[in-house]
Parts: sequence; C-alpha cells; structure tokens
Amino acid sequence: MKRLIASAALFAGLLCNAKSAPVPTYDDLRYSEAYGRSTLDLWLPQSDEPTPLILVFHGGGFKAGSKERNMPQRKALLQLLDDGIAVASVGYPFLGDRGTGGQIGNLDYATILMETANSIRFLQANADKYNLDPERFVVGGSSAGAVITIYLTYAEPLGISACLPMEQPYGVEMIQGFIREGGAPMILCTYSGENDCVHHPQFARAIKERCDEVGVTCYLYGSGSNGLPAIPEGQALIPHAMEIIRAVWAGQAE
Repeated sequence: MKRLIASAALFAGLLCNAKSAPVPTYDDLRYSEAYGRSTLDLWLPQSDEPTPLILVFHGGGFKAGSKERNMPQRKALLQLLDDGIAVASVGYPFLGDRGTGGQIGNLDYATILMETANSIRFLQANADKYNLDPERFVVGGSSAGAVITIYLTYAEPLGISACLPMEQPYGVEMIQGFIREGGAPMILCTYSGENDCVHHPQFARAIKERCDEVGVTCYLYGSGSNGLPAIPEGQALIPHAMEIIRAVWAGQAE
C-alpha cells in the first residue's frame, strides 16, 4: 500500500511539473538559414485574436548557453501564456561559429547582433501564421542577451514596443550609442552585487544615464542591497514589468 501511495504521489508530481513547464508549440523553428543555431522555440497561447509576443535571449558571453537550458525568467515568462501572451526563446550563433555554407569561423559581435534581428523579422513576416500581433513585440534577455535586447530595440528599425535587459554586462560603451531619442521604454534590472565584475551594477547605471540623457524612459531595478532601486515591495520582476508593458500597449492602441 505504501508503495502504491508513493507511486500515486510521484505521478501527481509529474503531472504538476508538466503543467508548470509547457512544451513549445514549435521547437527549433528556423528563422534563418545562415547559422546552425539560428532557431527558436515558440509557445503560443489559445486565442482567437492575434497575441503579443515576448522574445528572450539567453546569456553566455556570446560563446555558450542555449535557448533550452538558459532561458532567463523561464517559469515567470511561460506563465504569461495564461494571459494570452506568446513567448519565444531564441538561439543565435556564437563567436567563431561556421555558417551553414561551411565558411570559416571568426564570427564577430556585429554579425551575431545582426543575425538576431532575423528572428524578429521572421516572426513579423509570419505573424498571421502564428496568430501574432507584430505591433506588440517585446524583447528581453540576460547578460549577453541584454546586449542583444538593447541592440534590437534601438539599433534596428523593428518596431519593438519595449525591452527588458537583465544583468547588464560590461562593454556598455559599445552599445550606449544605440539608445537614441524616441526609443521604446526600457525596464532594466541587475540583481548582481558589486563583487561581480561582469555584471557590476555600475553598468546598469551607465545605461540608465544614457537613457536619461536622450529622453528614453528607463525603469532601473536591482536587489536594493546592490545600490540599485528594489522592485516595489511584494512584486516580482516579470509581473511588474508586464504592468509597464501593458500600459505601453494601451497607449499604442489609443
């Protein structure tokens, strides 16, 4: 009997985990033929109307990580499916990758960033097929993904509604110039402490200063103990960010 009860509990636990971790509607969806890693996983909610989309990019210093194992804020983002919001976790080529045509590696940062823009263009071009609203695309990412997020929002004419860079890494001087007057709002968050030389809070502050300089709305958050303002008490990053993003979408619809 004890063994039967344990088996039933295990089965119930598996059902619970399955519910909390929905499988992608489409996995390894190819958005470009240029590189082997140029694929994305796409989760679509049940909806009669075209849905907003949040695309997220993993970290890894442009040389490691994966869309499957390192999707930032995975659980919180996938819960947005219940609110009628689609989610994509995007892969991208790494430094030194070969193209699918077999060309020599030494892929540089600029080429990687330009390749990530193809993920947006692919989903915008296929918005009808996947029941997406191309006017309500948001991008987010952690570490290297934060750099990609800022690039896609401000350097490319992609019509991004808002961006959510997390754990801003060093090298801000290379991307600050992308942020220009009239750009979409940014929700910027770094939880890392002052002992983290890769994601030091000063890098997030530098991005906020650039946004203030050119008049881009930027909400800056941290842990509260790392010198950056804490998210309002009782709130988590993604639900709070979505309050801001929904206000942006509401303004677009007016």
